[in-house]
Amino acid sequence: MEIRVAQARDIEAIASVHIQCWRETYKGIVLDDELDGLNMPQKITQWTHIYKQQNEQGIGQILVALVEGKIVGFAHFTKERTEKYDIDGELTTIYILRDYHRKGIGTALLRKGLDYLESQRFKSMLVWVLDENPFKLFYESFQPVGVDRQTLHIGNKVHEEIAYSWRNLSVLKELIG
Repeated sequence: MEIRVAQARDIEAIASVHIQCWRETYKGIVLDDELDGLNMPQKITQWTHIYKQQNEQGIGQILVALVEGKIVGFAHFTKERTEKYDIDGELTTIYILRDYHRKGIGTALLRKGLDYLESQRFKSMLVWVLDENPFKLFYESFQPVGVDRQTLHIGNKVHEEIAYSWRNLSVLKELIG
């Protein structure tokens, strides 16, 4: 396994992993029409924009996880977007293909992302997770504090999101090991 900073050439693979992970993770949670409507041009545009924006602003990092040269997961770390919680960093996204779960990839992405946040002098981190997401247990294993809840519309269905936080990245790094 290799964890590295994403390059422009990785955008298509990131978009593909994003779509596949949504279909794997949110089947039965998000309406099928929404999952079926996910498409490569939209996700390539989304991740190209994020990639360009972070390079222009100098804030944010997309990390990719590779196994045998294939991108099997990714994560995005940046400054907290709302400035509502007195938290400076944010994990906006982490996705790993189902066949690669429970192999330490999520933890490795998280560890490398925390290194990035600390290098940018961030002290804390927030992540939003769908309450119905079975993988919220991944975050909960690192003892976050719930700081907020909000409703989110995905298509014609209402979901609830939970904001988890860690006020001290050093403590979180110790929990990760």
